Amino acid sequence: MRVETLSFSLVEPDGLPSSRKGAILEQCYGLVRQVFKGVDRQETADHIFGTNPTKPQSLLLVYEGEAVVAFSGFQVITIGNHQVVYRVGTVLHPDHQSKGLYKRMIRECFPEGSTALVLRSQNPRVYQGILSSGLFSRIYPDTNGDIVPQDVVNLVQGVIDYRMMDIILGDGSLLVKDSYSGGLYQDRILSRNDAVNRLFAPLYPSDGYLIVGFV
Repeated sequence: MRVETLSFSLVEPDGLPSSRKGAILEQCYGLVRQVFKGVDRQETADHIFGTNPTKPQSLLLVYEGEAVVAFSGFQVITIGNHQVVYRVGTVLHPDHQSKGLYKRMIRECFPEGSTALVLRSQNPRVYQGILSSGLFSRIYPDTNGDIVPQDVVNLVQGVIDYRMMDIILGDGSLLVKDSYSGGLYQDRILSRNDAVNRLFAPLYPSDGYLIVGFV
């Protein structure tokens, strides 16, 4: 199925009736179970609807006919001079992976005027999608192994503080230890980019990166 044949719907869960939110949760959780291991219904709800009602987030739903085949929660946060999009809980049906859909979703979840993207992942294909989206002039951590500039670390820490996330960054890096409970994926994930795979290769199954892209 081509990306062009899919439909994209941007919703604000905070304003939805409980019946509609329940239907969305059921479809999204059914998709989560096909992709990840050990993610329960409540964790899925927290990712797509958010956990703080005073800081609502948006939700992108991707449909093939009536079925949800991908989704992503996101929140726009002002940190200093940056309008930051924090992406959370992105899931794609296996049949729609590695076909350009993730790249399209990045654009759909990046409102005009945004200057930076932040997300947490242990998946090199996610990094590759950010890299190939064409939106970002700088991405951290980079594949050269360079030290992450302190202003980038400060921006990420601002996102962590705003969202009250239980995350401690590695010293001077964007590595997050014990970020996942034993790893999310059933099988090892690789991208088509060897440099990206090398960046992710040292991660333990419970580790991840907070990835940052600047326009």
